[in-house]
Amino acid sequence: FAALLQAADIVSLHCPLTADNRRMINAKTLAQMRQGAILINTARGGLVDESAVRNALESGHLGAAALDSFEIEPPPPDHPLRNTPRLTMTPHVGGVTSTAYVNMGIAAARNIVSELQAGIMPSLR
Repeated sequence: FAALLQAADIVSLHCPLTADNRRMINAKTLAQMRQGAILINTARGGLVDESAVRNALESGHLGAAALDSFEIEPPPPDHPLRNTPRLTMTPHVGGVTSTAYVNMGIAAARNIVSELQAGIMPSLR
């Protein structure tokens, strides 16, 4: 992981949040990244220490960052990241595509059919 951070111009996170990787991007790992590198997180907010990212952007160590998810969603209006230079914030819509919507609909329909075939009716309460 350290070798990747040191070599990459762009680090993009695509993993679930677990107890082992919470705040995997923090002051220490950001310092290992190349000067001017770019950080992208479209995974989970807890993967990134938001204060450390803000500090790295303000110091100029990080060239830019794009965050699609945050520890608190949505970030409150007074969240310090909202005024951070070279940061793009999006409202956790990285996976929202027409294909994703079709796949979600198909999965929901399959689940309904599976439940009906098993004779298990969901509660209507």
